[in-house]
Amino acid sequence: MILIWATGELKDDRFLQLLHPLTGHRHSDVRRITYSALRKIESPKSREYLQRGLYDTNAQTRQYCAKALAKIGNTNSLKMLRQLKSKKQFEKDYVLRAYEEAIDILEKSKN
Repeated sequence: MILIWATGELKDDRFLQLLHPLTGHRHSDVRRITYSALRKIESPKSREYLQRGLYDTNAQTRQYCAKALAKIGNTNSLKMLRQLKSKKQFEKDYVLRAYEEAIDILEKSKN
């Protein structure tokens, strides 16, 4: 897991081919650290993976994905975040705040 973390610290998109498959790993901690690394790399190539991560079973993973999409998201990301925010009775407060922040940033970048 330290190696996964290190790829994010290096912020080199050459690691994406190794990281993207790990987003489907069976252990939530591996997925969480992988999404954290993708967030730090900030590559639009990871957008679809990050959008999928919004539906992960781990709340912290969902938070990381929302924060990453605030930087590299598109109109589809914005739509997904709005839908997820509307289901707020099922979500943790810190994840909802990440959704709201990402929505605000993406809406401002559209204008």
